[in-house]
Parts: sequence; C-alpha cells; structure tokens
Amino acid sequence: MRLFNSVEKGQRELITIEKNMESFFAGCVGGGVGIAVGHPFDTVKVRLQTQKIGLTSNIQYKGIVDCVVKIIQKEGVTGFYKGLTPPLVGLSIQNAFLFGVQHNIIKYFGSDLVSQFKAGCITGAVQSILSNTIELAKIQLQVQGVGQKVKSRRELKLKGTFSVFSHLYKTDGIRGCFRGNWVTLARDCPGCGAYFYIYAYFCHLFTPHSGNADEVKVHQLLLAGGLAGALSWAFVLPIDVIKSKIQAEGFLPHGRYKNYMDCIRTCYRSEGIQGFTRGLLPTVVRAFPVNAVTLCTVSILLRLMNRESTHDKQDSVGVAYIN
Repeated sequence: MRLFNSVEKGQRELITIEKNMESFFAGCVGGGVGIAVGHPFDTVKVRLQTQKIGLTSNIQYKGIVDCVVKIIQKEGVTGFYKGLTPPLVGLSIQNAFLFGVQHNIIKYFGSDLVSQFKAGCITGAVQSILSNTIELAKIQLQVQGVGQKVKSRRELKLKGTFSVFSHLYKTDGIRGCFRGNWVTLARDCPGCGAYFYIYAYFCHLFTPHSGNADEVKVHQLLLAGGLAGALSWAFVLPIDVIKSKIQAEGFLPHGRYKNYMDCIRTCYRSEGIQGFTRGLLPTVVRAFPVNAVTLCTVSILLRLMNRESTHDKQDSVGVAYIN
C-alpha cells in the first residue's frame, strides 16, 4: 500500500512539473510572438511619454502620426526597432515566468474571477523585478539618439543591455540599475490583476455554460486577449508614464528628478492632467494585437498539450479554464 501511495505521489509530482513546463513554454512562445508584433508601437509610446515638454519649449512630437513621420525621416525604419533585443529575449522569459507563476498561484485561490484578479496581482508583484530590469534597458536604448539616423552600431553610446547597465552603474551606482523599481511594482500589481481578470471574464462570457476555454474559438480568444491587454494598460497608463520618465531621465544628481513625487509634480506643472495620459492611443493600439496574439498563442499551445494529458483539466493554467 505504501509503495502504491509513493508511486501515485511521484506521478502527481511529475504531472505538476510537466504542467509547469508547459505553462513556461507556452508563455515564452506567446511572449516572443507578441513582442515581434508590438515593438514599433512601443517605441512610439515611449517617445511620446519621455519627450521633454517645458512651459516655453516647443513640443517635439505633436501626436502619433507626427512621431511616426519624424522617426522615419530622421532615423529610418530601424528607429522603430531600437531596444528590441532586451524585450525580445527578456519578455519571452518574463512571459514564461508570468504564466508559470500564475498557474501555480491560481491552484491555491481557485479559478473564479475574483481569484483570477488576486492571483494576477501577486504574479504582477513578483514579476515586476524582472520587468523593471527589461524595460529599463529597453527605454534607455529607445530614447538614445532621438532624431539621429545611425549608420552603424559603433556610433551608439549604448550598444545593448550590458552597456546600458554598465553605464547606469558608473553614473548612479547600484541604485541606477534598479531605477523605477517601485513605480513598476505599483503598475504591475494591479495591472496584471486586471489583465487576468478581464481575459477570464471574456472567456467565461463566450462559454456561459461551462467556462471551458477548449470551447472558446480562436477569434474569441484573440478578442478576449486583445481587450484584456488594451483595457488593463489603459487602467495603469498614468503610472506607466511616470515609470517611463524616471527610467529615461533618472534622479538627481545625474538625472532630472529629486524623487517619484517630484516627477509627478513636474509632469503636472509642465503638461497638466493630459501629461499622465500621453501615449494612450499607441499603448492601446499596441496592446490589443500584442496581447491578442500572446494570450491566444498561450491558450492554444496549452490546449494542444493538454490533449496529450489524461489528468483533470482544472489543473491547467488559470487563464485557460474558468469556472
């Protein structure tokens, strides 16, 4: 009997490891596909958020179209892909981590909508350390050489992730390498909660009788994922604006701001309330296709892998099966 229980326990542990690996793999693939689709939109968003606007200075970009035109004219098409490497590599890993952690947390909360939000908040808080590192490198690369067409990589001061953190460490010490970590936490915690809640809500809406994502069609998964991304990003955009400004310009003595509150006050004095919504349209436009592709890819991969498994579907990743 003991031998039987031991074997059964071992089988359950192997199944758990297998499901975790499936979640990590699906998140990694989904994240990579999403980044490839959305990076140009992200560059436009960051440029709009981090442009210097003073009481007497002229605005650099009048809007999305003006920003796109000026990037093409002055930097070429490659200007949209500045800072692509950190998110392409890092966010693929981050999404693997995101869905893997969420999968494990949801097992303890259950899979109802409120539990999806709670698990998402915890997941967002945990993964904010990783996302802050990736986005700090990305933004530093995106805002360098604004308005300049770079002919070769040698002309760049910051050539990649390593050179970004080497520069930050030399100028601001270890503190500079974690620039914006608290505001990233403040964004990712409620943002991820809203993200998983909204996706779960629409999956449930499309399958009112069972809530089983296996019954959700591909176009519905795309719609649910797109709405989850767009609405959750719109919800946390003011925090994201502050994060982008701080990560781009930093704190005194080498940066621009005294602290987080000084950044908020400076933004309000120079731009008013609209300053906290800068980049809203490109953010939403980017978030819809990126997250539609990401969440649909994750759900379909998990669906395909789950068909090879005979254990209870309720043990699958929380975003894929809703009661």
